[in-house]
Amino acid sequence: MKRVALLGLILLAACTPEEEPCPEGAFLSVALVHPDSLHDINALGNVNPTGHTFPTDHMYFHVIRDAQDRPIPLNLHCPGDMKLVYARAVEHVNAGHLDFALDLEACGDMRLVLGHVAELDENLFAGFMNFDSWNFAEEYSTGGETFRVHYIEPNWDVPAGTRLGRVGVEDFQFGFDVGFYDWTRSSPTTANSSRWGDYGYLKAFSILDYYPEGEIKDAFAAKITRETYPGDPYPFGRVMQDVPGTAQGCWFLPGASFPPEDEHLALVVWNAFPSKNVFSIGAGLPSLSSGIYPFAPDRDGMLNAPFADIGADGQTHAWHLGPDWTPSGWIGTILVHMPDEETLWIEGIEGTIENPADWNFTAAKTIFQR
Repeated sequence: MKRVALLGLILLAACTPEEEPCPEGAFLSVALVHPDSLHDINALGNVNPTGHTFPTDHMYFHVIRDAQDRPIPLNLHCPGDMKLVYARAVEHVNAGHLDFALDLEACGDMRLVLGHVAELDENLFAGFMNFDSWNFAEEYSTGGETFRVHYIEPNWDVPAGTRLGRVGVEDFQFGFDVGFYDWTRSSPTTANSSRWGDYGYLKAFSILDYYPEGEIKDAFAAKITRETYPGDPYPFGRVMQDVPGTAQGCWFLPGASFPPEDEHLALVVWNAFPSKNVFSIGAGLPSLSSGIYPFAPDRDGMLNAPFADIGADGQTHAWHLGPDWTPSGWIGTILVHMPDEETLWIEGIEGTIENPADWNFTAAKTIFQR
């Protein structure tokens, strides 16, 4: 059994004894949407706490808006010959609206998950437009919203180019999520693999990897909002960033549930600006408001060091942050200490503390673990 995470859901992929063989190479042939109709694409690994405290396992495709700042609707198409194995109707309880998520398989070990689909195609989903007939899956809360989920398992063959529905229909739907999960590829390194099991997060890759070189891939790549530099090994972004033995990666608040990610912490390279690191602070750290705290790393000395250079060295390290990007323009000092390779202390203190002799934790520090 394989688990795929997207929009905070844990999904079970049905495995049959006689699965279709997986396609080899770049097998997608049709653009999900017309690339010229997109405003931009967020690279893999976006951080947006609390719902996405860890780098996201999916990309965000944002549609162009009109002169009144309303999204311009787009037709959504199946990008290759696939099978529609799962569809979810997702009620956003607090916001009072409904959207959909679709799971399409190229084989039992390759799954495309499309989230925040605004409308379903009436022909493809004929007979299933009455959502009272869908099965109840779960209700859960994350990122300040409660979601109520219903589902069907169509198991339909869907040829490349088939219209799936529309995105960007309502004023609140400025884009949709695209996650691609591939169990045929090796998993990235984790600091504690027991945290993840077969969670799909470790098998998340960019859908652009599955388009051949050419017009479609180039057009989508041009829309990605990511600082570029020669030789970037992750031009479409990346998800898991753990560097075992260092501060870089995902950290867990003891006793807090996972998923969701709301209470946890990530110290990672910023997906949009890979020249910067970013503290992604969830709701489990009382001394700092939830949000992102980015900085330009400095390898000289103990201040503003890159996370990958911080280990269990017996030292307390500090970062001077704000007001740019920090929540409410916060200006202050973040202290980090690793008493061992599996434990991290962290505390945010208002104001810039210049003297390293004064980089001292108080009772307000929070302890996280791998």
